[in-house]
Amino acid sequence: MKYKFPFRRRAITAIVASVFILGACGGQGSESADSAPASSEQSLKIVSLSPTATEMLYAIGAGDQVVAVDSLSTYPAEVAPKVTKISAYEPSAEAILAYEPDVVLISNDMNKITEQLTSANPDIKVWTGAAAASLDDVYAQINELGALTGRVDSAEKVVSSMKARINAVIPKSGWGIVYPVYYELDNTFYSVTSNTFVGSLL
Repeated sequence: MKYKFPFRRRAITAIVASVFILGACGGQGSESADSAPASSEQSLKIVSLSPTATEMLYAIGAGDQVVAVDSLSTYPAEVAPKVTKISAYEPSAEAILAYEPDVVLISNDMNKITEQLTSANPDIKVWTGAAAASLDDVYAQINELGALTGRVDSAEKVVSSMKARINAVIPKSGWGIVYPVYYELDNTFYSVTSNTFVGSLL
């Protein structure tokens, strides 16, 4: 499949950076969270089995609520030395339950982990963040995690900052020359469609 879009490396780079490097806003989220009185949501103990959710939690200032993450959660840098890792490919319900979490964040229900966790402890809340198909999905997930952790204001600030940075690099009066682009995934000639997240960014 070919994409025809105005090739502006600066704009694409900024958009991708805004989506995948949420930590740039993490400081703002931490500040407002630190100055706010603790709520019941902010005292939740969270296990994250989703690298994307882990990054979002730290971006909105909820990193101090994370007690364990999956082995693929390596960003931001604060995660690596301080938080215990659980296998991303074969998550163990026993290992997760050992941390006595209130909430477990997953990106998919691998090994029927939801059933295992809720059977062992009906009070555990399992949040599933499906793969985002658009920037709007990303914004929605950030706001959901903000509500879940008691960091609503911080989440809204992160979303606003992302939107502002993306809008700042998009020309307001037309794109100019249009180039055909083939987005190569690997050597099998498969590419992305407009229904995927990368496709929606392009």
